[in-house]
Amino acid sequence: MHITRHYLQTFQQIRLVFNVFHWCNLAQTPLLDQREAVQLTIELTWRIHAWVGHAGGLQVPDPCLPKWKEALHVDLKRCDVIIDKRKQEGVEYFTNTPEFGALPYITEMPLLATHILSQWDINAFMMQLLSRCYLIAMVAKSPKIDFQQVAFL
Repeated sequence: MHITRHYLQTFQQIRLVFNVFHWCNLAQTPLLDQREAVQLTIELTWRIHAWVGHAGGLQVPDPCLPKWKEALHVDLKRCDVIIDKRKQEGVEYFTNTPEFGALPYITEMPLLATHILSQWDINAFMMQLLSRCYLIAMVAKSPKIDFQQVAFL
């Protein structure tokens, strides 16, 4: 993150996919001591790559579990800032990609090479969570969307 800040300051025309979750893993910290660099990343973000990172591994195994509540909360707060910023700028639509990945990212049973959890279910959970958190807030401003289309929320 220390080196990245220099590039982001130099090339501010760049538009990023927010994947600070991966940086958390690489730095083995939630980057709470890197607020300025994370804020600069937020300023340049136009898409969220949504998975929940943590200092002790590639991704949290299951964001539904209470054990990972704090990691999920930190990441959602960062998403809040991004979405709020884009809304203030008049952006009506914002995309994200929930991507709890396959091996080696997803937790597997040792010796069996099978997943402990369903990759599909975890990604569906994140999509639904992000939709509940942000879709309604984004479409409330837009006259182009028929609210019956978002009734699944």
